[in-house]
Amino acid sequence: MAEEFAVYGLSRKTMYLIGFLKILISLCFLCGNWVPFLIRPAAIVLVFLMTMAVLYHLKVEKDKLVKAGPAYLILFFASYLMVV
Repeated sequence: MAEEFAVYGLSRKTMYLIGFLKILISLCFLCGNWVPFLIRPAAIVLVFLMTMAVLYHLKVEKDKLVKAGPAYLILFFASYLMVV
């Protein structure tokens, strides 16, 4: 994973920050069953992260749009959670 972040020109600190945010978002989604107001802020942060992921994929891998496929899918579902 560190190599992938290096390819995109991101530092190790950024990798750890994104990892921390992903864990925090997951916990917010899990706790959202009991505390529903946690879902929208977590979805907003996830939409931001996935938007950046799609942009970085497009920047580095111009011909391989398939590599950005999972980021597009998560972006779509997080966008839905953000507006519902």
